[in-house]
Order: sequence, then structure tokens, then C-alpha cells
Amino acid sequence: MKPVWAWLPGGILADCMDFHTVFPLWNHWWGPASGSGVPLWLRAVPTVAVLAMAGLWLMRRADSRDRVA
Repeated sequence: MKPVWAWLPGGILADCMDFHTVFPLWNHWWGPASGSGVPLWLRAVPTVAVLAMAGLWLMRRADSRDRVA
């Protein structure tokens, strides 16, 4: 599960903020830092791409509704 956690948004945030196991509240919500050897920016690319595609889809959907109404 650790290799998958490193690529999920929670794992990226944990690595970015350098969460450690001594902070139980953060570990309950996000989990500890993944310790992955893959650069942080590279692991963030899929998440950013999915968010961008979702935003574009929502904008297109809103635009098509404006044309119909």
C-alpha cells in the first residue's frame, strides 16, 4: 500500500508538509510521509491533470447549458 499512497493526493500532501509519525492528528487524516524516491513534482502531475480535466469538463458542460437555455 505504501507505493500507492505515495501517488495519491494525501501522500503528496504529507510529503510536501513533511508529516511525521509523531503527529497523530495529521496521520489520522493524511497519513505519514511516504518516503518515496520519486520526485514530488512528478507524483503530483497525475493529480493536477485529473483536476484540470475535471475543470475543463465542468466548464464545457456549463457552456453547453448556457447555449440551450
